Amino acid sequence: MGKPIAALAGAFLLMGILIGACAPAAAPPTPTPAPAPAVATAAPPTAVPPTAAPATPTPRKVEKVVMPFQTTGFTDFCVVVAKKKGFYQSEALEVETPIIASDIAVKAMIGGTDIDYVTSWGSSVRAAVTGVPIKAIMAQLDKTPHILVARADIKTVSDLRGKKIGVASVGGTVEVLARLALKKAGVDPDKEVTFVVISNSATRLVSIRTGVIDGSVMDPAFAIAAEKEGLSLLVRFKDVVDIVMSGISTSDKKIKENPDQVLRVVRASVKGCQYLRDPKNRVEIVKLMMDELKLAQDVADRTYDLSIDTVSEDGSWQDSAVQTDIDVSRERANVKEAVPLSQVVDATFVRKVKEGR
Repeated sequence: MGKPIAALAGAFLLMGILIGACAPAAAPPTPTPAPAPAVATAAPPTAVPPTAAPATPTPRKVEKVVMPFQTTGFTDFCVVVAKKKGFYQSEALEVETPIIASDIAVKAMIGGTDIDYVTSWGSSVRAAVTGVPIKAIMAQLDKTPHILVARADIKTVSDLRGKKIGVASVGGTVEVLARLALKKAGVDPDKEVTFVVISNSATRLVSIRTGVIDGSVMDPAFAIAAEKEGLSLLVRFKDVVDIVMSGISTSDKKIKENPDQVLRVVRASVKGCQYLRDPKNRVEIVKLMMDELKLAQDVADRTYDLSIDTVSEDGSWQDSAVQTDIDVSRERANVKEAVPLSQVVDATFVRKVKEGR
């Protein structure tokens, strides 16, 4: 019985082997997919710190500047306009313009008083010719609009022989112009006329009316008013004399010690000249002339027309006009040696303004 059972077990074993061999092979294990490469996550942008607001600049300390006029009139209207339009204020300057005779103002400025600048170009040039340490630094009127005015019965310059002539100051441009006109007419200014110093134009006009003097070189505003009253207009100097009528001067000391202030004064004053010259500002300027010079509108209009082309475009001047002043001054002061332009004028600041500095 044991053998049949063993034979049967062997048969079953063989059958199992055969069945296993015939069974389909088992499917290979499904591979585990490789993990996808990690996508780099952009780092959040680095926060840019806010730009600090620019520091508010410390306001420049306002400097007080004293710049006397020798008289009222159109002569110094570049400065008048610069004050009215705030051009000096924008340069941190407070400009005062008292009326002081030019020779006194020049001496006071050189003497170290509170006077910083003067608008008496001619007196400054004539002082510099004699060695006074002063320089003209810009022109306001690079030609002269002035007119020789006389009593109604005086019809020619030669009629002034033996008469009294009013001048703004001794050695000033008004006197120089009067002398030039007299010489051209054959009248000796040193022997045949008497000069009387009356610093203010309005007062000189009253003095002609009342017979205190017989004639004077006048600012056009007052000359036109004189003509309306019947007084005689003898010479329009713009047509016969090459000379700078007005400008700004200062001491060599100021130029050396405070060139920044000098530049700011020139820059603001040049803006005043340019605003004054601009035709689109005519109505405003005529109104200002009426207010400042106490003129009727027709007089202010005519003064503007006669004078506006004498205003310097940029503060500069013609060397030939300065040379006229030098020649006259040398003759008056008996200076024998030649005087270079550099002794009496300094164009440094006008040039810097033109260059935008």
